[in-house]
Amino acid sequence: MDTIMLHLSDSDNEDENCIQIRRERRNLRNNSKDILEMDDYNFFKNFRINKAAFIYILEEYENVCGNDKRQGSLSPKIKLAACLRFFATGNYQHCVGKDFNINVAQSTFCGILEEVLNSLEYRLCSRWISIYMNENEELESKTFFFAKSKIPGVTMAVDGTHIKIMAPTRDKHLYYNRKGFSSLNVMIVCDHKMQIRYVNAKYPGSSHDSHIWDLSDIKTISATNYRRGNANLILGEKPLIKVRSPNKNVRIKGDKGYPLQPWLITPFREPITCLRKRRFNTYHAKGRIVVEKTIGLLKSVFRCLCSERGLHYAPYKAARIVNFCCALHNIRLHFNSNENFNEPHLDISENEYSNNDDNDLNDMPSDEANRIRETFLDMF
Repeated sequence: MDTIMLHLSDSDNEDENCIQIRRERRNLRNNSKDILEMDDYNFFKNFRINKAAFIYILEEYENVCGNDKRQGSLSPKIKLAACLRFFATGNYQHCVGKDFNINVAQSTFCGILEEVLNSLEYRLCSRWISIYMNENEELESKTFFFAKSKIPGVTMAVDGTHIKIMAPTRDKHLYYNRKGFSSLNVMIVCDHKMQIRYVNAKYPGSSHDSHIWDLSDIKTISATNYRRGNANLILGEKPLIKVRSPNKNVRIKGDKGYPLQPWLITPFREPITCLRKRRFNTYHAKGRIVVEKTIGLLKSVFRCLCSERGLHYAPYKAARIVNFCCALHNIRLHFNSNENFNEPHLDISENEYSNNDDNDLNDMPSDEANRIRETFLDMF
C-alpha cells in the first residue's frame, strides 16, 4: 500500500513540475519584447530577412491561418519567427526553444514547423519561384550572360547541389550519394540576378543530374518551347501558357553533368585539343558561375541547408524545407535583404555537397545541339 502511495505521489509531482514549466515559458513569452522592436542589425542577423520582408510573410501567414486568440496560444508572429530562426541557424530545435525572444519547447516547435510549411510553402513558392521572364528581364539576362560567356541567347543557368539529410528508413540506398552520405540532389535554375527560377528537390542523392533534368518540368517546357519556336512559358496550373511571340534564341547553361540539347548549352568534354573549344569552355564557366554563387549564398544564409548541418527529417519534409528556403531567398532579394553579416562564408568551389564537373555524362549529344554549339566557336 505504501508503495502505491509513493508512485502516486511521484506522478503528482511530475505533473506539477510540467505545469510549472509551461507557466514559466508562457510568462517568459508574455514578458518578452516584441520581435519587431529589435534593432535592424540584430533582427537581420537572427532571421536573415529585414523587417519589411518579415511583415510581408507574416501577413501571408495570417491570411491563411488567422490569428488564434485563445489564451496561452502562440501568435503567428512567434511561430513564424521560430521557423525563420531555425532556417537561419540550423542548430536544431533545442536552440530555437531556448531563444530569448521565441521561447517555445522543442516538441512545440516540431508542430509549428509543420503548420508553417503547410500554410506557406505552396503559397510562397508558386508566387516567388517562376521561370517566366518579361521582355525586359529576358533582354537584361541575355545581355549579362553574353558579356560573361560570349554565348548568345542564354537567360538562365542550372546546377545541382547535395543537401545532406538523415538516412531514411525506407530505400536508404537510393539516398546514399557518391560522396558518401545521404542527401537530396537538388536542381536549381537561376537568372543573372541570382534569383532562383526553378527548384527540384524531390530526387534522392544517388540520382544523376541528367536524370533529374530529363524528368523535370523545365526540360519538358524548354523542349516544347524550342519546337514551337519558343514562347516564354509560366509554370502554373496549366502545363503550358504561351505569353509572347516565337523566338528560338532562349537557352539555359549547364555543366558537363547535363546533356547537350538545343536549349541547354554545355561545355565540350575532355580531352580538348582545339584552342577555340578551350576558350569556349573557359568563357562558359565564367557565365555559369552565377548559379554556383546562388547556391553558395542560399546555403550560407540558411544554415539548415549548409554542409555542416544536415536536415534530420524524412526526405519529403526535407524537400519542403528546401523549397521554402528558395522562396525566402527570392523574397530577400526583392526586399533588398542582402546586408552583410558575420557568418562563416561557404566556399561553393570546395563544398563537398556541390555537384562538380566530374559528375560527367556519357550520352551522345544530338546532331542539332552539336551543330548549334559548333556555330558558337566562331566567336572564340
